[in-house]
Amino acid sequence: MNVKIKKHVDTLFSEVPYSKKAMELKEEIMADMEAHYNDCISEGKTEQEAFRSACESLGDIESVIENLIPEKDIMEKIDRYKRFRAIMTSIAVFLYIAGVALIVAMSSLSTLMGKDPTVMSILGTVIFLVICAVATGLIIFSRMTIPQEVVPYIQKSATEDRANIDTSTMRGRFYKAFTGSFWTIVTIIYFIVSFATHSWGVTWIIFLIGAAVDKSVKAFCEE
Repeated sequence: MNVKIKKHVDTLFSEVPYSKKAMELKEEIMADMEAHYNDCISEGKTEQEAFRSACESLGDIESVIENLIPEKDIMEKIDRYKRFRAIMTSIAVFLYIAGVALIVAMSSLSTLMGKDPTVMSILGTVIFLVICAVATGLIIFSRMTIPQEVVPYIQKSATEDRANIDTSTMRGRFYKAFTGSFWTIVTIIYFIVSFATHSWGVTWIIFLIGAAVDKSVKAFCEE
C-alpha cells in the first residue's frame, strides 16, 4: 500500500466514527486509488503526478464520506460512552498497578516484621487476585453497558490492535493465535516464578517483558 495514499485516505476519514460500512468504503477508496496510481506510473508519470491524479479520480468524495457521520444525538452518545469507558479503564489500570504494588509491599513487610515470607506472599497474592477481579469486572461492565445504537461505532476499540493485521496471511494467522493465549501464559509464568523464588518485588518485570514481546510480534506481523 502506498504510504501517501494511506495517509490521504486516513485524513479523509479522520472525523468518521468506526463502522463496518465506513471501513468497507475506506478500503474500496484505497484500492481504487492504488490501482489508479499504479496505472499512472506504468504510463510514465512521476510519483507526484500519479498521486495527484489518483486524488482527483475520487471526485466529490467528501460528500459521500459526510453521509457516514451519524446524527448529533448518536455522536453525543458515542462521546459519553467513550468517556465512561475511559474512566472505567483508568480505574482498572490503577487497581492492577496497586495490586502489584501491594505484593511488593507485602514481600518487603515480611522481611521488616520478621514474618514468614511464604504466608505473607500467599496473603498478598489472595488480595492481589481480588483486586484484579474487581478491575476486570469494571472492564467487563464497561463493555456490557454499550448502548445498542452506539455498538456499530465502538467495535474499533475491540479490534484496533489488530486493524493493520491481515489475517489471511501466515503472519496474520500467527498473530491471531498468539494473542489468544499469550497473556494467559505470561500470567501463569509470573505466578510460577514468583512462588518459586518469593521475589515478588522483582518478578512483576515479567509483565513488562511480556508487553515488549507483544509489541514486537505485532510490529513484525504488520510488516
